[in-house]
Amino acid sequence: MENDIIIRPYRPEDRGAVREIAYETSVFGSPGTPDFPDREIMEDFLTRYYTDEEPDSLWIAESGGEAVGYVAGSKDTGRYQDIVSYKKLPEAVFSFISRVDIFNVDIFNKDGWGILFAKFLTWLKGGLDRGEIIKKYPAHLHISIKNGFRGKQLGKRLISKFLEYLKSEGVPGVHAVVHHDNLAARKFFESMGFHPEHSPPAVLYDGNSLQTNSMIIYAKEIK
Repeated sequence: MENDIIIRPYRPEDRGAVREIAYETSVFGSPGTPDFPDREIMEDFLTRYYTDEEPDSLWIAESGGEAVGYVAGSKDTGRYQDIVSYKKLPEAVFSFISRVDIFNVDIFNKDGWGILFAKFLTWLKGGLDRGEIIKKYPAHLHISIKNGFRGKQLGKRLISKFLEYLKSEGVPGVHAVVHHDNLAARKFFESMGFHPEHSPPAVLYDGNSLQTNSMIIYAKEIK
């Protein structure tokens, strides 16, 4: 029930639940792409910075003692990018290599290369550049809620709590990145007072070919 769900700060014992929710909702609210061969490395990419480096910026929706959603973010996206690039990403890759037989694992099949090449092309097109955005909106966030707990105003409660937190920390603005085709997410952020600030290019791999699309960066000043 909606009234039984509380929003609270992250605790270390939530780490496993946050990783599970992140994976299970990573593709438009559905589980991560099945052609990616290793679930753990995907969970690392999605959550490891937030749980390990900036847990104070992570808030949990709890129902019956169980984490059913979260909002995670960073007050300083520039710092986040540096730590992910030079610390968390190498850690995740090293963990993956130490855990699997890389000569047999299926990461080097067509789908694995397609995903990696799409990210590379997005970077070449400038789709990962947030330089101008983070000058005015230095914080960022993402939100994930388990199936069965959506439509209960949890998203609004989580975002509201995160905005209160950023205001108390003196952060002037926040942004979130949404796929152009994710109409539900776009409508949600607009209902929370975010506005489209920028639409960088994105290259996506659909399992057969590379498709040029775009992302939308939604932004909001914190007053």
